[in-house]
Amino acid sequence: LGLVASLHLAACGRIGYSTATGPQPSDGAVASENGVDAASFLDARAASNDARIASSPRTAACPMMNGAVFCEDFERGLPRVADAPAYVTQLSTNGRLTLDAASRPGTTVMRAGMAGFDGGSVNARIDYVLPASFQTRVYHARAWLYLPAHRPPRDWQVLVELDHAGGKVSLDVYDGDAIGVVAVGPSASVVPAVNALVRTPRGRWFCAEIAIELPETPGDAGEIVLELDGAAAYTATVPAGALPEAAFDRVYVGMVASRLREETYVLVDDVVVANGPIGCN
Repeated sequence: LGLVASLHLAACGRIGYSTATGPQPSDGAVASENGVDAASFLDARAASNDARIASSPRTAACPMMNGAVFCEDFERGLPRVADAPAYVTQLSTNGRLTLDAASRPGTTVMRAGMAGFDGGSVNARIDYVLPASFQTRVYHARAWLYLPAHRPPRDWQVLVELDHAGGKVSLDVYDGDAIGVVAVGPSASVVPAVNALVRTPRGRWFCAEIAIELPETPGDAGEIVLELDGAAAYTATVPAGALPEAAFDRVYVGMVASRLREETYVLVDDVVVANGPIGCN
């Protein structure tokens, strides 16, 4: 299929972001929208949001380029499970999700944060359900992300994940310094070798896009490509059994962390899932 070649057809250069500097949120600030806790903020405007959130996947404000079937820009706030159980299956657990309207002037982003801990894992994420009609072998997932300049020691963070009961593919950060893609299938898994990882962008916004080609028939190999800021960062042929044999049906956004010794967070914006290259525009 040539996923690397197809990815390069999409240019990078999101208006409002700078991959060189980007916004500089305060690492110690409690993120909110206009100083109001996210839960209170959502309750206050629930009447105007509920009908739109529950009616369909949140694609109205997102450009439907290149076969996009899912978009989330957080301009309508955080979704609530009670409003759309068929669309949002989980809204955090033991972490904290808030809205942040200060880190990128003129727009709202999601902040997934958590305190430090030792042992186990902590979630601060939203689990979205992809449309059941989206049946394809080629998936692209793109997100704009911001990680603080200071990295906590010994951490492992999952930022974006495409999931199915038979497997998952996720964008992971290893010990704060390296970033890569992990594939877990029904009978095998693939974790990038140390020499295949690239340095994690920190202290600035960056654009991450994962391209996945599922096996055409059971037993075939698949392919994964990771691009950062429009440039190929990681490519892997994935052996049989390390990718699901059926279509992905969920996308997770936020942070799942383990071995986290200090408080940290990730900012997320403009998440898109499509069956073709998305790019960073």
